[in-house]
Amino acid sequence: MAPGTNPRAGWWRVETGRPGLHEAKPRANRDGGDEGTLRDRRRRKATSLLRVGRVNHIPPADALSEEPNLLFKDRVDAGKKLATALEKYRGEDIVVLGIPRGGVVVANEVAKALGARLDVVVTRKIGAPGEPEYALGAVTQEGDVIMDRHSAESLGATPQYLGDQVRKKREEVKERMERFRGNAPYPELRGKVVVIVDDGIATGSSVEAAVMSVKRRNPSDVVVAVPVAPREAIEALREHGTKVICLETPGVFFAIGEFYGDFGQVEDLEVRRILDENSRDRE
Repeated sequence: MAPGTNPRAGWWRVETGRPGLHEAKPRANRDGGDEGTLRDRRRRKATSLLRVGRVNHIPPADALSEEPNLLFKDRVDAGKKLATALEKYRGEDIVVLGIPRGGVVVANEVAKALGARLDVVVTRKIGAPGEPEYALGAVTQEGDVIMDRHSAESLGATPQYLGDQVRKKREEVKERMERFRGNAPYPELRGKVVVIVDDGIATGSSVEAAVMSVKRRNPSDVVVAVPVAPREAIEALREHGTKVICLETPGVFFAIGEFYGDFGQVEDLEVRRILDENSRDRE
């Protein structure tokens, strides 16, 4: 099958003359993000997945209502457990990059355990019309875009909608880079092992955008490390040659936050505090 034709794996990349048109999630019931009951939220998510061909049926009502198993107390707990799985990288010339905002909390625990520098790699997802939690793609730190064309077409995203979203997300990336990093020079990644950390993967679009951004800087190796993700998202990343370390791949996956006891929103000030603290500790 040609790359990009499998709706379960593969992200379309389309080069343009300007930054390329080449890809972050409702918070689950535990942090009061999306409205409605757990069953309603899951049904909406399952309907979107059905429309793009990632599932072949909507689960029955009892499955939609079933409480998920808690895998992590919070992001700090997840980060400590993830750090254990990354112990083999201790002593390497390594940089840990967290995807803001929640991923930075997880990445902080990894960086502390490995004695590594911590920074951010900023991506912004492009949500589907009427289903903003479902990622059609994402904008990279450099303004490139990864897009799942099959999902975009299936969910009714018009060229005008996508163009508007791309412009908006590029501006958000610039604003976030300034907010989180100020004028500080970006870390040198050439020849280093770079570990990209998020608090979980839903569609994989934001992580794939982060990988694209990092690889442009010629690291010696890139590793994606996450506490939890659906199996198909991990398989899709690995099919593209990305190394992935994932602690848990639940068979039923609706939202990342369902597997955390506390998945509250991380504020911008907390991200900046974590980055400043890591910088001071390494002086």
